[in-house]
Amino acid sequence: MPLRINIDMKYLLPLMALCLFLVAPNPTSASELTALQLQEYCSETDKGFLGEEFDIKKAHECKGYMMGFFDTMIVTEKFSKKPMFCVPESLPKTQNTLILNSWIKKNQKIAGRTTAAVALYSAYLQAFPCK
Repeated sequence: MPLRINIDMKYLLPLMALCLFLVAPNPTSASELTALQLQEYCSETDKGFLGEEFDIKKAHECKGYMMGFFDTMIVTEKFSKKPMFCVPESLPKTQNTLILNSWIKKNQKIAGRTTAAVALYSAYLQAFPCK
């Protein structure tokens, strides 16, 4: 007989976050990553797209952080039953850095102390509000 575990839905999201925290390779640095640091990492990704020499470790940090951020938004949307922001399907993933850069340019005074997650959320909320 299969083992069944009933979990109240209000506990599922924190449980998932805890699991991600426990398996992250360096959870301390990920949680403290600022908008400016993410911009630096993502600039390496942009160099790679242009065929320039780049730091592959920083490029992977950018890609991993972006993937984790958007995965979290998808899970959050599933539980809240409403989209966090409305990104057009046609928008290429390479635009993620431009959206972050735009937010940093508008918020230079706080970008160095704002976490990357808050900056990304704010950037996408401003750029792609749901109507």
